[in-house]
Amino acid sequence: MLRVEIVSPDIYFKHAGAVDDLQAEAVQPNIFAEPAVVRAAQKNANIFLVWRNNGTLIGAWPFVKQGSVIDTRLHDYMMLTVPLIHKKHADEVWNVLLSAFEKMETIAIHCPFMPEKMLQGLRPVLQARHQKCSILAQENRGFLSVGRNFQTFYETIFSAKARRTLKKQRRDMGETAYSVFEGDNARIKLNDFFKLESAGWKGRRGTAIINNTRDGDFITQVLQYLPDDKFFLSALMSQQKPLAMGLVFKIRGSMWYLKMAYEEAAARFSPGVHYALELAKQVLHAPDFHEADSCAPLGLGRHVAPFSTPHLFSDILIATRPYRSTAFFLLATKMRFKIQARNFAKNLLKKIMR
Repeated sequence: MLRVEIVSPDIYFKHAGAVDDLQAEAVQPNIFAEPAVVRAAQKNANIFLVWRNNGTLIGAWPFVKQGSVIDTRLHDYMMLTVPLIHKKHADEVWNVLLSAFEKMETIAIHCPFMPEKMLQGLRPVLQARHQKCSILAQENRGFLSVGRNFQTFYETIFSAKARRTLKKQRRDMGETAYSVFEGDNARIKLNDFFKLESAGWKGRRGTAIINNTRDGDFITQVLQYLPDDKFFLSALMSQQKPLAMGLVFKIRGSMWYLKMAYEEAAARFSPGVHYALELAKQVLHAPDFHEADSCAPLGLGRHVAPFSTPHLFSDILIATRPYRSTAFFLLATKMRFKIQARNFAKNLLKKIMR
């Protein structure tokens, strides 16, 4: 017998220990489903929790209700949020959660980035419940996976000519050092990261974190609430100044390379690429490392080149009620059109900027 309850972010935060145990057994561990991250993102969010009678948490699904749609993206930086589903009780948990959503006055559940591994387990459950699932878009994201030798994949992703260029750039940069900041040291260094990012093209375009007060507050609060072992900042330093910095989240051997910024005055040395290579060395040598998500489309640029293993993600819309629904069909069509229009505009802008 399973018990389901709906809780606020503050109550969810009090269950952090139970969530940590669930992360260890989840089909897909997810830092964005962490109580600290959810608490920082949305005060009006809700979380469905699924408990066994013995008090073990086996399911958690953070969401926000937006009109007739349930959305798992509580913040723009939480687009990769997925529910935490215990792998030994997956079908049971999916069914309980979907039944809970069915009782709400909604048309659909929107999950912008559902990993293929989770979707494969969800599909037969939806089929048995006669609930539709529409794929709005798909994208391969770049991952760095365990078991790879750094030198081998470095020689695979960069040609001999590119490696010679990188070697010369590193030499011309002068003396540099790769530094990792954890816990309170990372919290202190966060302002350095904000300044570095806002001083570059992201700041000029208005997309740097601190260009938006809500975004800056969100990241600051996430680091404030998260335990020290679940995040770090790292930097490629030269003369005590950062040439490039990155913010990385981690949990249970999985890592998320959320953000990177670099010193544009040193752009001729490709500091972002050299930083990413140092980060790759670090995570590959971590004793509990399993995989690292670039949080970017595969092949986006050389600063995520080490993240070269493709993982398929789907933007999905799940009908909250069984059998055919005209409202669900119309909603899926509308959302798919919006995505296609946005992608067309992005590609057009890229061509113009070239």
